[in-house]
Amino acid sequence: MKLKVMLLATCAVLSLTDLATSAELIFQRQGKSDEPQALVSLSNTSEQTIKVSASLDRKHWTSRSLPPKSFWELGVRDGNQPKVALRLRTASVVVDQDLVLGNRYECFWNEERNCWDVREVANRE
Repeated sequence: MKLKVMLLATCAVLSLTDLATSAELIFQRQGKSDEPQALVSLSNTSEQTIKVSASLDRKHWTSRSLPPKSFWELGVRDGNQPKVALRLRTASVVVDQDLVLGNRYECFWNEERNCWDVREVANRE
């Protein structure tokens, strides 16, 4: 399986294309005009930069640093995936979670586990 990764710094989009399934994973700042077909909203409301990795197939991962107080959209274009896998690593602790398209999530510091984590938040009405 061949993958094509493209970074367009001018509009903060990170794209991962799976040429075998024609699915494309897009990281973009919330509200950018390059709209994929299905979105997951992801926010970093903390005061620190958080490094996350995302995948459509759990084999090929794309990493992105989310700046403090930033809002992002992960989207799937031209594919049939119902979710996107997200991974956060803090020292030896790895949080691995499937994000369902159409839902909103936030990265946060989990005091109990002493690591970065992700949780679903209510969708805006």
